[in-house]
Amino acid sequence: MNQGSIHINVREDEEALYFLTNWIPEYKESLIRYADNPNIAKYLACRFPSPYTEEDALWYLNYAQTTEDERLMAIVRQDKSTGVIEAIGSIGFSFYKGEREHSGEFGYWLGEKFWGKKLMTAVAKTFLDECIEPYRHQHKPVTLSKLTAVVYTPNTGSVRVLEKNGFEIEAKLKRYAWKDGQYYDAYILSRFYDD
Repeated sequence: MNQGSIHINVREDEEALYFLTNWIPEYKESLIRYADNPNIAKYLACRFPSPYTEEDALWYLNYAQTTEDERLMAIVRQDKSTGVIEAIGSIGFSFYKGEREHSGEFGYWLGEKFWGKKLMTAVAKTFLDECIEPYRHQHKPVTLSKLTAVVYTPNTGSVRVLEKNGFEIEAKLKRYAWKDGQYYDAYILSRFYDD
């Protein structure tokens, strides 16, 4: 699903431009810099490694560029004064198969330095509008009618991002995950499409 070069503007502020684009090898150093943070990994599935090494980054960059099962994009910041471009997070979705092929799973992470600035809300909206919406009706054999996201209950910021983008809490699963020596409950948030 990650074929073709894509550049989608998200927003601009006094210091930088933010956009979504395909993952490329040049993002390796910034991927490691922002992903290698236990606060990022804390509320993500265990498949997100911590610590996040160069080997992890190389694997992810290759996977993101070649997967046919997921649409993964880099969240990118370009500094206006220096021109430096860096990947500061990732966003994507994958489709379920079989009896759930009318639905898919949506997920993301953002470097901690950028939390609390409403950036992730804007990124999610842009991704949903520009990547999911045009693809929904092309999805075969049935139109995509539901997106879900799993969020550990303490991650209230992520719950707010999703709710601002049309997701609703559909269920709360107790003891959903065992991670770092403790259980985490999780919300299943869903966004429904009725057309």
